[in-house]
Formats: sequence, structure tokens, C-alpha cells
Amino acid sequence: MSTSDLLAAVFLAYLFVLLPRAASRSARVLRGEPARDGTPTRPVPSRERILVSTLAQLVILFTLTWVTALYRDWDLFWCESLGLRDALAGVAVLLAMLSLRALLVASRDAGGSRPPRARAWMPRTSREWVLFTATCVAAGVAEEAAYRGMAFFLLEAWIGLVPAVLLCSTAFALAHVAQERRSVAVIFVFALLLHALVELTGRTLFVAMIVHTVYDLIAGVLLARRVQREDSAATGAGA
Repeated sequence: MSTSDLLAAVFLAYLFVLLPRAASRSARVLRGEPARDGTPTRPVPSRERILVSTLAQLVILFTLTWVTALYRDWDLFWCESLGLRDALAGVAVLLAMLSLRALLVASRDAGGSRPPRARAWMPRTSREWVLFTATCVAAGVAEEAAYRGMAFFLLEAWIGLVPAVLLCSTAFALAHVAQERRSVAVIFVFALLLHALVELTGRTLFVAMIVHTVYDLIAGVLLARRVQREDSAATGAGA
């Protein structure tokens, strides 16, 4: 087995096996359960620790993706000249993602379900906001490079375009299983939209990286404000 094939195998194992398992353990910890059966329950980590851990995981993901691409002579940041059509495609996908998020929030409110576990890492201090912003940028770059880039290009050559898209989208959704189930389903649709955006923009990842980053920042700000309002209301009620 060549070095490039070995790196590809390690990369795919990390993306499709290790990351979903790590996300599943994180979901259990955020629910106040043991990370694994038979292990003691650990306290929920602080927001800063969650953000630092997530940022470190994204750095590892991008490094592994970049090294794998380097050995295959693939440029993850390849981009031809972009025009108005590409910009409009990016805006359309961003608006679609924000609309789906709004529908998810509305359905959650209508059903009276508990707040999403994502609030556990919503920033409140200036330091946490810096870490959160860095995490959003890292997610936009690393996850697009990995799921819509390296993994998709590898799998497309082996199993074809549609199966590769579905497999990468499923892995992307499972990597976010720390959120509630309905959010995971919506994230799967996000992945399909981002794959479509990559195709529409000539298979450059650049536009998808920007859309992904901007969406995470907007969604984070909206959720942080919601959490702040709910906490203020709870404090007022308690008083």
C-alpha cells in the first residue's frame, strides 16, 4: 500500500468512525450521562473547555485532510475566477440554511421541547466569543475541506457521485450528533445543500467554506441571544 493510500484510509477511518463515536460520547456527557457504559459520570465541561476541545479537533481534522490531499497533489483551496452567479448561489444556499434553521426553531417552540444541547457551549464572555469565532472559521474551512472536498473526491472515484454525496452527508450529520435528533436531520440537508453549492461553483470549496462559516456565526449569535433572553427571564421569574 502506498503512502497516499494509507493516508486516505486513515483519513476516512477518522472521518467516518472516530469522529461520529467522539460526537456520540460528547452527546452523552452533555446529557449528564457516562461517556461510555460502565464508566463514571463526568461533570459537564465548561463552555471554554468545550470550545477549545472543538477547535483542537477541527485543527486535527484539517491537518489530516491537508496532508492526505498533499500526497495526492490535490489543492483544497483551488478556485477559478468567481462571478456573480457563484455569489448568488452562495447567498441562495445560505438563505436556505437559515430558513431551515428558523423552521427547526419554530417546530421546537411549538412542540415545547427542551432547549438544544448546543446552548451548553454558547459564548458569554469576550474570551469565549473569540474562541467561538475561531471555531466557526475552523469549522467552515476544515469541515468543507474534509466532507465536501477530500472524502467526497475519494469516494466519488470508488462508488460514484450520488452514493459519495449521501455517505459524506451522513457522516457530516453524525459528527454533529451532540445536538438533538431533529438538528442532525437538518444538518444532513445542510450537507446536501453545500454539496450542491460546490457543484454549482465549479467544484471549488471556497464559496462553501464562506457560506458554512457565515451560517455558523449567524446561528451562534442568534442562539446566544436566545439563551441570554431565556436566562434573564428565568432570573426575573426567580426573583
